[in-house]
This record gives sequence, structure tokens and C-alpha cells, in this order.
Amino acid sequence: MENCNSTIQMWGGIDLTLSIHELAQEDVQQPIQPTVPLPDSQLLDHFAVLLESEKFADVTITVGKKEFLAHKAILAARSPIFAAMFEHEMQESKENRVTIEDVKPRVFQEVLRFIYTGIVKELDQLANELLAVADKYALDKLRTLCEEQLGSTLSVETVTRTLYLADLHHAEQLKQQAVQFISLNIKAIPAADWQSIIATNPALAAQMFAQMARLN
Repeated sequence: MENCNSTIQMWGGIDLTLSIHELAQEDVQQPIQPTVPLPDSQLLDHFAVLLESEKFADVTITVGKKEFLAHKAILAARSPIFAAMFEHEMQESKENRVTIEDVKPRVFQEVLRFIYTGIVKELDQLANELLAVADKYALDKLRTLCEEQLGSTLSVETVTRTLYLADLHHAEQLKQQAVQFISLNIKAIPAADWQSIIATNPALAAQMFAQMARLN
């Protein structure tokens, strides 16, 4: 094998011998790694502070006897219903005021918290009511959180009521879960609950029996 050394003649008669491999190692330079911006871990904290401080708020939301100050841009970005409300020449847009009559202040406080931060407190206690608001304002992620919570706590005492709620508020995942629960625990479901569904919502009862027939 040929000698892989290279001789470099320098002034003054001095020879410096370096291996090709050494030269290659010395010449190798690592490329500059691109800087990837990291997500702002404080973003949600900042929005929470904005909600609590009420600074720069440009809309007042009246819920019962309580008023909440909020920001149109954030509400519109999170809910297509609020977006349509503020985009068009509606009373809410002209007066910068929204009145909500079918939600408790405590529940709407959590809805606002979710809109600003994606976080909900007391979900285990408020899931039923939050599901209704999530459906009304097209907050799909909140709807999913409520469905998961309610689905995880199904019982023979609550399942028919949960089924009715899921059907009313377009919670399809929860609806299917409730039907499956009923199918697996058919003998334990109180007769009065069956009668209530049949009497108040025969269409839902028909869907439920059809689904049960497929599962069985």
C-alpha cells in the first residue's frame, strides 16, 4: 500500500510531515446547528394573567348577576360562534356587550378559563353543564374533555341521564360509550330510567335499541 503521508516543504529547509488523515481531521468543521425556537412555556400563564387582570378588555359578558370582562380577539380565535357574533353587525358587536342567560356564572368562569388557557378546574363537578356550553359555542376540545370525564364515571344510576345529555349536545363519543355500558349492564338499569327515555325521547330510545342489537 502506498505511503499516505504528505510532505510539505517549508522555508529554511525544514520539512514538516503530516499524515493526510491528520490534515483531514484538522480541516473538518462542524456545520452550525440551526436554532430552533422553543415554545413559550409562559404563554398560558400570560393569558391567565390577562384574563384575571382584565387589562385591555373590550367586551363585557353578563352572566346572571355577574359581569366578566374579556377580549374579543381571544374569544373569536377560540370559538367560531363568538367570531361570528363579533364579525357581523350584531348587537353584541355594536355594544361590546354579550348577555348569556342559560349558564351559571361559576360555569362560565371555567369556560373563560378554558378559552384563555386550555385548563378547566372542577371538571369532575361541572362536566354536565360545561358540556352544554361547549356545544353551544363550538368548543370542541372542551366537549372532548367533558365526554372523557362523564364517560369515566358512568354508573347504572347515571347512564341513561348521561345518554340523554350526550344526544342533546352532540357528544357522539359519549353517546356510544353510554349505549355500550347499558348493553353490558342491561339487567341492572332501573326500569324507571327506560320508561323515561321512551316517554321523553322515543327517537333516542330507538337508536339505543338498534345500537344494542348490533353490539349483542
